[in-house]
Amino acid sequence: MSKTASALLTKWFAIFIATIFSFRFMANASWTMVFLVSIGVTLTNYLIGDLVILPAMGNVVSSISNGILGIVAALIFGVFSNYFAPTTLPLVVFGVLIAVFDYFFHMYLLSTNKVAP
Repeated sequence: MSKTASALLTKWFAIFIATIFSFRFMANASWTMVFLVSIGVTLTNYLIGDLVILPAMGNVVSSISNGILGIVAALIFGVFSNYFAPTTLPLVVFGVLIAVFDYFFHMYLLSTNKVAP
């Protein structure tokens, strides 16, 4: 497994845990929606937050934007699903958990230079 794939899998796992806590425990979302939201948010955060914003604006801005992107992606899932309707508190908790994780994860990635840009 490449180092980029390993880092992406780590990011997905952390977002999956944040999704479980925020939407399964706090909003009673189905396990299917938890899984789908975690994959969608991981891909969105990686493609926009990590590949575009992180190199251009740095760790703090990228971490905050990834939290916001996570909230927006979850809202989009809610709009297109009859089975997922996130409320404000779970969304805020989700965004904060993602931002905090990403802050430390980006510091690790930037310090090790193990992941391809």
